[in-house]
Amino acid sequence: MTGSLLATALVFLATAGLAFAALLWVRDRRLRRSLVRGLRSGQTATWSGVMASGSRPQGAGEPLLVRFGRIAAKWMPQDDRLRLRLIRAGWDSRTAPMTFAGVRFWLTISCTALSMATAYAMNRPGQQLLLWAFVGVMAGWMLPEVAVQRRTRLRKKRIRKSLPDARDLLVVCVEAGVSLDAAILRVSDELGNTHPDIAHELKMVNHRVNAGMPRVEALRELIERTMVDDIRSIVSMLIQSEKLGVSIGRVLRVEAGALRTKRRQEAEQNARKAPIKMLIPLILFVLPALMTVILGPAGIHLLRVLRTTAQ
Repeated sequence: MTGSLLATALVFLATAGLAFAALLWVRDRRLRRSLVRGLRSGQTATWSGVMASGSRPQGAGEPLLVRFGRIAAKWMPQDDRLRLRLIRAGWDSRTAPMTFAGVRFWLTISCTALSMATAYAMNRPGQQLLLWAFVGVMAGWMLPEVAVQRRTRLRKKRIRKSLPDARDLLVVCVEAGVSLDAAILRVSDELGNTHPDIAHELKMVNHRVNAGMPRVEALRELIERTMVDDIRSIVSMLIQSEKLGVSIGRVLRVEAGALRTKRRQEAEQNARKAPIKMLIPLILFVLPALMTVILGPAGIHLLRVLRTTAQ
């Protein structure tokens, strides 16, 4: 009786926790913007600075997940690398580290309660109950990190695909006589709807330069924020051309040709890998169904013949 009541309480706690987190995710516009689109404010406060600041963001107060994050951050290491990982995932708002900590804190509690309730429902002994609790803790702790890594990977892929358009527009602007800073701003405005990720990063570079940061440092920061190899090569050539006094338009056009060649080679390599990748679904799904259709009637007929012969 006691075990069933405890299991019911744990199920209720886990369900309420997950439902509450989903409700916060859907209803809070400010939190949703910070997690899905990211604030376009251009602020780059470190994890330690966000931890130390007690001021609330402007608006209708802090989201509850941010408050949970401030509580959970007292037991979490103050790591600036977390801030950088969130920036690479597209979450560059000032409250992003606190929101991440709050999500991790709430998911850990909810997943642990849900796993323990499942173990009670299955009548597991005490040792297995501890194992299930450990699995719940690890699942709740690792799920936000997995989500950040997946979003980072998808964002890098989107930026890589949007680079040809951004590069061609940049070449046109520079060769038309526009300065590099004005060309970066114009390209970010033109690509705001079609390629928001690269447009946001270019706008951040323009904000840094307007704030007094040297262009070289702003471009190097662009590499750290994106970690895309094609952007690294473009930025390296821009820095070298600025140091040596070479025409930026000519450098960008040469780099455009090299990137087109690289992209064509990658497409050819993926085309060669396609037949090998098709073998797995072919063997697992297509071949068994085909053998069933071909050999099924013959097998049924053979069983009937054997049964008749036995009688």
